[in-house]
Amino acid sequence: SVRFELQWPDSALAVPGLFQQLDVEIVDDEWLPDTVALQVDVEIGGGNDVLSGVPLGNEWEDSRVQVLYLASELTGQGLQPGLVREIGVNVAQANGLGWFQNVSIRLKNSFLNEVGPGFENGLTEVYSGAVQLAEGWNMVVLDEPFYWDGSNLMVEWCADNPAGIGTADDIFTGSETGFPSVALFAGSGLSGCPLVVPDGQGSVRPNLRIIGNQEIRVSEQVGEVRSVQLDEGEE
Repeated sequence: SVRFELQWPDSALAVPGLFQQLDVEIVDDEWLPDTVALQVDVEIGGGNDVLSGVPLGNEWEDSRVQVLYLASELTGQGLQPGLVREIGVNVAQANGLGWFQNVSIRLKNSFLNEVGPGFENGLTEVYSGAVQLAEGWNMVVLDEPFYWDGSNLMVEWCADNPAGIGTADDIFTGSETGFPSVALFAGSGLSGCPLVVPDGQGSVRPNLRIIGNQEIRVSEQVGEVRSVQLDEGEE
């Protein structure tokens, strides 16, 4: 709110009971932006379960893993539709050499409520390259931000390593979901991303961290003209 104080230059000239019309024009041609991008940093799944080699494993050359996160879980942590710029997983125990070659990360706004007997198609590749893992949260900055529209989120990790990079898989922190939320295939002498049929499913899912932006609508145009009556006898 704005408070205006109007005073006559010479109070002796004020005539009680005489009204004059004063036009007060408040003009502001500036606009606030329609939206602002608010950075968000959320963790999906706070459990202390452990997964060996999911979503990335050291013992096998090739792997493809799809992990489903429900919209209710994402919004429950305060996430609103917007751009996903980084995702990460938490390594509880690092057992490999750390570097995964030829990693592809793909995302999809999904209508599935659980993973199916086959891998879901139509995902968008958001990162391609090497990934280095160490104990703690490992964040990957996406090559292309992904717009999450508020539906379920499918996250795919696949890798084609020239050779195994360890004798034991890294251990990731995860959470029990109570439904089939992970589909995976791992092997050697294959090609991870084109694999069509998973050889296993699970309900313990790697915890996921998301950093991104959500748009918040903040403004309307400012500017109006008002007329006021002022009694000359009033101060």
